[in-house]
Amino acid sequence: RRNSRMNELKKELKGWENMFQRKYGRKPTKTDIQNSSEEIRAAYREYQQLKHKENSDPLCESSSELHPSSSMAEVDVGAFAPSLNKAHPTNPIPHAVSGE
Repeated sequence: RRNSRMNELKKELKGWENMFQRKYGRKPTKTDIQNSSEEIRAAYREYQQLKHKENSDPLCESSSELHPSSSMAEVDVGAFAPSLNKAHPTNPIPHAVSGE
């Protein structure tokens, strides 16, 4: 069943993310995921495909409409700029200056 496979993948990926955080002191970025083993990259791809199918299935009980807080943010750790990750500081994003 799709949900049981998703849960299995999520558990595997969370384990890898936790190991990465213990080793490097920060959450993995999208680049870190891209540089990981083929097994981990394949697991992320499969999880994202299953999640997309679940969210686009109008008959699925756990559709994103029913659970708006569930999102790809759990998987796509590179969705935010590195400057937003407190554990991984970078140069702050410059603010626009008005010409007044």
